[in-house]
Order: sequence, then C-alpha cells, then structure tokens
Amino acid sequence: MGCSRDNTVECLREKNADQLTEKQSEVPSVSGFPFVPTVDPKFLNKRPLEVLESGEFQQKNILLGMNSHEGSFFIIYTFPDRFDPTKEYNDNITTEGYREMVKQLKLVDSSSDVVADTIASIYSLPCGLEGNSGDESAISYLKSLDGMLGDVWFKCPVVQMAKAYARQVI
Repeated sequence: MGCSRDNTVECLREKNADQLTEKQSEVPSVSGFPFVPTVDPKFLNKRPLEVLESGEFQQKNILLGMNSHEGSFFIIYTFPDRFDPTKEYNDNITTEGYREMVKQLKLVDSSSDVVADTIASIYSLPCGLEGNSGDESAISYLKSLDGMLGDVWFKCPVVQMAKAYARQVI
C-alpha cells in the first residue's frame, strides 16, 4: 500500500475501504484478526477493557451485542477445505479430524491435548460419537467449532465489556 511507519495514519486515511479490505489478510496480527484495537501512545494508550475498568472515558450510552454464529465466518475461512460455502459439506469429517481442527484454533493458552480434547468433547455433544455420516454431521461440527470460536473471541468479551461498563456507570 506504500505506507511507512512515520506516515501510517495519514496514508491509511487516503485509502478507500476496498483497498483496505483487499489487503487486510497481509496485516500481521496477534489475535489472528486483521483489524483490532491497537494500543499506541498517539490515540489509544490502554486496551479498551482497561479504559473501561479505570473509568477514564466519557460516560455515554453504548450499544453492545452479539449474534448467534459469531464465529462461523472465521471457521469457514480457517478450514476452507472442510467447509467450502460453495459446495456440499460432505468431506467425511471424522471425530479425529474435528479434534484436530479444535487444536488448530488454539482457543486457550495451552498446548495440552487433554485441554483441547475436553473443549472438543464439550462443544461436540450434539454431534454424537459416530463422526461424519454426511452433510448433517459436518454442519453439526461447523456449528460446534463456530460456538467455541464465537464464545472465546466474541461472546465472552462482549459480556466482559458490558459488565465493566455497567460497574462504572451505575
């Protein structure tokens, strides 16, 4: 995009939304998401939750919310070979394949297979023990992966932000 560290803000303001969208996958990110709040000395000097917890913000009404299937977009693009939205979900996902996908998501700060297997087991209860017997089971695995990713990256943080906000304004 031709931006240097010294003129990043000005340079990004000159770009249109399509250019940013096209290049977002090239942006290095700790969380795996290309655009997240970045703590820096010029604009945001604390993480958003820290700002809320400190009370150093303008107390205005805010809108927080979440949807079902918050993580499905990311699951589809993390595992495009398994959940291609342009074709049927009949890739014969086995229980072992599902558990491997859970490990690849790295949802917790642990390299333990026991932790990943426990998460996989809890979220896959509706899937049954037979593995994929066709499209229905693959959709169940997609919903299971979506649930765990959505909980970790979206739903729980929204609830945490809402609680921090409520403690400050009540």
